[in-house]
Amino acid sequence: MIEVYEENRPWGKFEKFVENEKCTVKLLHLNPHSQTSLQYHHKREEWWKVLKGSISVELDDNKSILYENDVIFISRGSKHRVKNLQSPSTILEISMGDFDESDIVRLEDAYNRK
Repeated sequence: MIEVYEENRPWGKFEKFVENEKCTVKLLHLNPHSQTSLQYHHKREEWWKVLKGSISVELDDNKSILYENDVIFISRGSKHRVKNLQSPSTILEISMGDFDESDIVRLEDAYNRK
């Protein structure tokens, strides 16, 4: 799990999410009313922060709504899916572990991907 470090400065503050770790950083841009597949990963865990919009997250057997600045941690092997609600949304994703796009095990997919 990511421990976010915050430090105040005269001009405001900064947040540090990862330091000297093997990681991959992505921005996920979700179209209105779209969703990712229900999936899990063998080799990585993920930490998401909603930068814009609002999303519904399915994580194992729990569902929650996240809004701008909300965060969620997805453990390796956890089933997860994100659904965008109304307007375009952007999620900051930091993946820790061995990153490989082929490490997606899709359980359900609205776009018929395997």
